Amino acid sequence: MKINTAPYHVIFEINKITGKLLPGSTLEKGERFVGEYHPSNNMIFFEDVNGQEWWLKPDQNCIIICSF
Repeated sequence: MKINTAPYHVIFEINKITGKLLPGSTLEKGERFVGEYHPSNNMIFFEDVNGQEWWLKPDQNCIIICSF
């Protein structure tokens, strides 16, 4: 059986922010966002509306709510 390692979209909820928020950021603890989950490294990529890029670790920085 082949394991899918291709990235896919997820809805995730922030539970801890580790990094500096740039002006205009919408990232807040408890808020939900859509990001791209990368199973090969167990990380979620998210680009905020201000252009700031984030790599988040499920169960450390966020919780995956659902995938699609």
